Amino acid sequence: MLRWHRSGVLWAVVSLLFGWLAMAGLDAQTRPVQKSPRSSSAKQNASVPGEEKGVFKILVDGEPKGTEEFAITPQNGKIVARGKIHLAIARDEKPVEYLIETELQLQPNYDPIQYTLSQKFSGNTAAIKMNFTAGKAKVEFNTGSGTERREFDLAPDVTLLDDNIFHQYCLLVRRYNFDKGGLQEFSAFIPQESIGGILHMILKGDETVPVNNKPVTAQHLLVDTNDLKLDVYVTGSDHRLVKIVVPTANVVVERVE
Repeated sequence: MLRWHRSGVLWAVVSLLFGWLAMAGLDAQTRPVQKSPRSSSAKQNASVPGEEKGVFKILVDGEPKGTEEFAITPQNGKIVARGKIHLAIARDEKPVEYLIETELQLQPNYDPIQYTLSQKFSGNTAAIKMNFTAGKAKVEFNTGSGTERREFDLAPDVTLLDDNIFHQYCLLVRRYNFDKGGLQEFSAFIPQESIGGILHMILKGDETVPVNNKPVTAQHLLVDTNDLKLDVYVTGSDHRLVKIVVPTANVVVERVE
């Protein structure tokens, strides 16, 4: 299980439920992320893509644990992805509610420009702000114990897959080149844990899977982070993400709208 410690402070949501979900076992730890070959990324459209909105429900062991509302929209020549995540998790046998809000600004080719995250729970707040320029990422972490600033060397085309932020897999899917198919490699980074590395995706073909208790024919993408494998299902020519499954953790994320 991945944990991110800063001056003895553990980011609140990390490891509570799915803190390890995005890339446990990622093929790197805190070393700088090396640039993956850009030819493997989709980069298919020079123009900013259209708008996408949706809601995911989050299930663990078949029980609902939260929802995520998101919108990916073109704005002023950029892509802006926003998410609002509500989680209800038991800590010390007491229910705790979390509200996480994120905004990720991207170039039309999906290279990141800026990322912000705020988290509120039990009267506590924490925040992250990242700015990306010329292979560098400057990060500001704010918690109740103070502010810390750090700088990372990251690939210009790095994909952010933060803990508990599932719509960012929609953006990862957009980077996959479906015309090329096969195994493709991507640089990735988890801001809440300051961990980055390389992940691989491969198109497994069409499958029929249940989504909200209804059979849906979808394309199956396997996301492999070395130790952890995620099954990602998309539909249509726009590769709309409808389901994420983590078999080893009994975690299922399904689109409901």
